[in-house]
Amino acid sequence: MAKGFNEIWLRAMELHLLNLVQTDQHPLKTLYLGGGTPSLLEISDLKNLLKILKTRFEFSRDLEFTMETNPENLNLEYLRALKNEIGVNRLSLGVQSFLPNQLKRLERLATAKKLEQVIFEIQSEFKNFSLDWMIGIPDQTLESFEEDLKKFIEISPPHLSTYILTLPADHKMKTNLTMQKLLVSDEGVQNIYLKICDALRASGYEHYEISNFSKPGFRSKHNSNYWNSSSDYLALGPGAHGYLKNESERIRYENIRDPLVWSSSDFGFENSEILTAEQQKLENFYLRLRTRQPVFVSEVNESVISPMLQEKWIKLEGNEMFLTESGWLLMESIAEKLLP
Repeated sequence: MAKGFNEIWLRAMELHLLNLVQTDQHPLKTLYLGGGTPSLLEISDLKNLLKILKTRFEFSRDLEFTMETNPENLNLEYLRALKNEIGVNRLSLGVQSFLPNQLKRLERLATAKKLEQVIFEIQSEFKNFSLDWMIGIPDQTLESFEEDLKKFIEISPPHLSTYILTLPADHKMKTNLTMQKLLVSDEGVQNIYLKICDALRASGYEHYEISNFSKPGFRSKHNSNYWNSSSDYLALGPGAHGYLKNESERIRYENIRDPLVWSSSDFGFENSEILTAEQQKLENFYLRLRTRQPVFVSEVNESVISPMLQEKWIKLEGNEMFLTESGWLLMESIAEKLLP
């Protein structure tokens, strides 16, 4: 991020915050710097950002302060400054894979050696951190996946997020006949996902959301709030998505994606909508399905329960129903069938 734009970005953040937030707010419980490459920011920029935020928010004593980072931007000096000067107490590192050919497929700049070095430095400074792992990468096999799995378990991060690679229809991997052969089949991705679930469970992880696993006590507080429809979150910055409560209303909004257009606006909004009661109900239903919160049998189309039990997509505990890990892989279609 160019130095000149850093200053423009900070001024826009300050303006949007002043326009959106009153001073009588509850103490801030979570703060998440992400959505791009915030580790490109210099420590001085981060200090200025904190000053801006503290004009409108009191930070709670147990604030979870997470920052997304890329390995190629990190060194021990910067990590120590994040912890000691900025107050970051949780890091999220985009690893994706430790295998050179997989990193190349994803066009990642960091080498496996650099990843291991950065993770060692993070472990020396931070008790709480999360690693991102990508599956379904072209050329990925069960054998190569096992190599990554062994490495992640060996590192034993407090939190691990596992994402399935999705490609747009016009991506070269989907349009080129030769490259199409490198894609992992849906069945292959499902097998990898379920093997991860089994292995991490055996290693002491709690699978608390479709893509997220944590050691006891290390669930992401910020994301858990994000997945709670009765809560709210303010989103600042280009392309960010927010969810606000205004008395009885729920307002969802998306910020302008173009950084220069966003920086010259009064609020940053691209669009916003007030959710109807039915939209709020549906959102609550979907979020409970993806976070192991119970959905009650009385809420769903009971005619599909028996077939889904036979497929092992759901499980019942009394009047409460949950998706299994196999069910999570098909959540969208299952949810549509469950709705009465």
